[in-house]
Amino acid sequence: MNYAYDKSPFYHDLFTRDGVNPNDILSLDALAKVPFTEPSYISKNPYNFSCVSLGEIARSTVFHHIRSPLAPEEGLLDKGDLETITDFMGAGMKSCVVSNDVVQIMLRSGRPNSCAELLAKGLEKVDRFPRNIGYFLGTEEHIRAIEEHHPDVLFGRTASLYR
Repeated sequence: MNYAYDKSPFYHDLFTRDGVNPNDILSLDALAKVPFTEPSYISKNPYNFSCVSLGEIARSTVFHHIRSPLAPEEGLLDKGDLETITDFMGAGMKSCVVSNDVVQIMLRSGRPNSCAELLAKGLEKVDRFPRNIGYFLGTEEHIRAIEEHHPDVLFGRTASLYR
């Protein structure tokens, strides 16, 4: 709570407005004093939530919620967040891909820290071999990539895999 209060302009203002002192939040009962963060707050100004300098932001991403599908929210991720994501992806893939398997990734890529790139990094962390071929290939190009890389696993959107 202190970290958010000290580092995030949004939480500093919110706690001050509602008279919340982070040092007083010492129990679950005291946690009830902390006001909720509504999705609309994030969509209005996501940069106010950042607890690091904007120069440390490695990726911004947009989240869509079931409650408000027309009001997407931007999330900001630093290098530590991306490390956690790639660790998580590697661990998840390790549960279904054995060591030395080749995984052909059929997702959008090209932009730094795309989902495809993060998945590839996660796979490399657990000694799997990603082949990031992208999403926008035609069916024949996908087949050629399969023949070239001999993947053990195809990873992509259901519609692409079905095609």
